[in-house]
Amino acid sequence: MGKSVYKTPESNLGVGEKEGLRLGITIKGTAFSVISALLYFGLNNSIPQFEATFGALSSDLPLLTQLAIKLQGIYIWLAWVSVVLLSMWLVSLAVKKYWELTLRLARFNFYVSLVVFVVVVVSMYLPIFSIGNEV
Repeated sequence: MGKSVYKTPESNLGVGEKEGLRLGITIKGTAFSVISALLYFGLNNSIPQFEATFGALSSDLPLLTQLAIKLQGIYIWLAWVSVVLLSMWLVSLAVKKYWELTLRLARFNFYVSLVVFVVVVVSMYLPIFSIGNEV
C-alpha cells in the first residue's frame, strides 16, 4: 500500500480571535452604546417635563435636583457621544482593528450613563420626599 493522498478538509468557518469577533462581544459592544444613548435621550426628554411640574411649586428644590436641571443641556451631547461610539464600534468591527479600544470606550460610557441616570432619577425624586416631610 502506498502513501495516502487524502487530506482532511479544512474549514474557514471557525471564528478565531484573529479571524473575527465572537457574536457575544459584538452584541455587548452594540448594546453598551445603544443603551447609553437611550438613557441620555430619555433624560434629555424627561427633565423639561419634571421642571414644568415642580416649577409651579413655590418651594425650593434640593441642590442635587437644581444641579440636574441646570445640566440638562449636557445630556443631549452625551447621547450623541454614545451614537458616535456606536459608529466607531461598528466601523472597528468592519475593519477588524481597534475593536478592543472601542469596546472599552463603549463599556466605560455605559457605566457612566448608568451612574448619571441613577443620580438624576434620585435627584428628581428628592422634592417628592421633601414634600412628604413637610406634610
